[in-house]
Amino acid sequence: MSTTRQAAGPTRKPTEQETRIRRQRIEDLFGFPGLVNLAAVLNQERATMSPRGRRSPYSDACLLAVTATARITGSLAETHRLLSSDEDLWRRCRESFERVHGEALPITAPDKDRVDYLRKKLTTPSSELLVSLTRAFSAASVGQAQAMGNLLPGRQPQWADPDPRHAIFGDGTIVKPYSDVTVMTNPITGEVVYNGSRARTGAAKIQQVNRFHGELGADGKPERGINFVSMHTRTDAGRVVLAVDWELGAEAWTALDLIDQVIALSGDGVHSVVYDRALTGWHGAYLMGRHRVQLYGKAVARRRDDDSQAVEWNVSERLRRATLGMELDYLARAVAKTTVLDEMYNNGLPQPVGTNLYERGNSLNRKYDLVHGVYFFLTATHDDAAGKPCEHDLVMDDGALYTVEYDDLSEQLVKTRHLSCSSSTPQRTRAGAWRRVSTYPVPCGDGDFTFEVTWDPEPTRYRRDSAEGNRSPKDPIASRLHPVTRRDEKFSFVSRARNDVEGYNSWFKGTLPGQSRTRGSSITLEGQMLDFLLAAVVENSITWAAHTRRG
Repeated sequence: MSTTRQAAGPTRKPTEQETRIRRQRIEDLFGFPGLVNLAAVLNQERATMSPRGRRSPYSDACLLAVTATARITGSLAETHRLLSSDEDLWRRCRESFERVHGEALPITAPDKDRVDYLRKKLTTPSSELLVSLTRAFSAASVGQAQAMGNLLPGRQPQWADPDPRHAIFGDGTIVKPYSDVTVMTNPITGEVVYNGSRARTGAAKIQQVNRFHGELGADGKPERGINFVSMHTRTDAGRVVLAVDWELGAEAWTALDLIDQVIALSGDGVHSVVYDRALTGWHGAYLMGRHRVQLYGKAVARRRDDDSQAVEWNVSERLRRATLGMELDYLARAVAKTTVLDEMYNNGLPQPVGTNLYERGNSLNRKYDLVHGVYFFLTATHDDAAGKPCEHDLVMDDGALYTVEYDDLSEQLVKTRHLSCSSSTPQRTRAGAWRRVSTYPVPCGDGDFTFEVTWDPEPTRYRRDSAEGNRSPKDPIASRLHPVTRRDEKFSFVSRARNDVEGYNSWFKGTLPGQSRTRGSSITLEGQMLDFLLAAVVENSITWAAHTRRG
């Protein structure tokens, strides 16, 4: 099933097929059971209000569906035009709604004022209503994922062969401000000046909440706006959005909050998390030690000026003598031309320690990622057939494990064989935390044997206001040694998840109005957050409809 959705927001007349798909998605949205959980939050809020006045003929679930339809049509104005003019579509929405929710709707769609009132109520600054709505959404979404066979509890993780049904993945996407208008005060005259405003009457429209004001954000990214973060899982019928939130600073804090939230709702149904390099280091240690969850992603490359691992070798005395005085990193810095990379990759030449080549592109446009990975040396020891100790030099490079030897031709250490992880499972520690035990088959002339690496991570959950200190994992080797790395074929599981969430973020921005479809459709943070939440509702309704049609 495609990981992308047709963008909303018409800039041209839609084709007949696009119109049919849009009508079907609107109908499916009105028949989405997940609306019940969100409406329950509004019903609780309504119970605290005065009972005076006439009761609306449209339930909160119906009004939420109409509001969310804007993420299909591109705007509330287009939604009202469509539902009020297309009697057949509204009839189908009414039938779908009554079939699932057991409630008969009026023969005419709700007017604009009713929907605008609900949206205004949900986006009132400092109101907890929108926060409660996002929590209810997460509870419903995890339940939906489990009903569709994902994140089921009671299963034993096997991180050497990760199961996508027990994996969640996420990312953030920065939505540009509603407008680029900024305000400044002349230090001499005291006059307030609005830069970039074209308003001739009334006040200039300024988005007050942005990731930063004039400087780089906490994550080092230059974009202004709001970073919206989401977590997902991929079912047989499609993607399910599990949790959503926003962030103005470093994305990692919000991402970790959402992961904690999904784990708490699913029990022990989450085994793996796929995320980009926003999560690394102590984040992975916390997820493993506290939750029994493996973090997958690209390993962090070594800084170009970091040669510390080439100095402190932990290899056998035989290899130490052979490489005495050798500079390990000289070819790693020299290999750059595509012709050299082609020869090294296609002819299976051994790659120097610290140098990692990964192919991307196709045969007509082959490219390579050249990664200077963090590496550590290990020595695996076992008893040979005669009962004597037998040593094997290994190296952990860019998260993967290799045998290593000295190459007389190039006069450097090279990786000779990649060792794939055969098993990686959790164990409870006496302190009640979790550890990871991974085994690797190692070839030997006297008989292959298994090399076991145990990781006892520190399960500390740091906070934004935690005192600064050394948060690096205490075990630099085991924490960086991943059960599935970019060198493995199974790493496609990680690549697919990354493409999946990027496709979702692209689709969400396509639901925003305007030509560029990258700007928020509301001047307030709450308004943009509601748009992000309702886009997730629409996505989950599409997936649920596909699931029910499959039977």
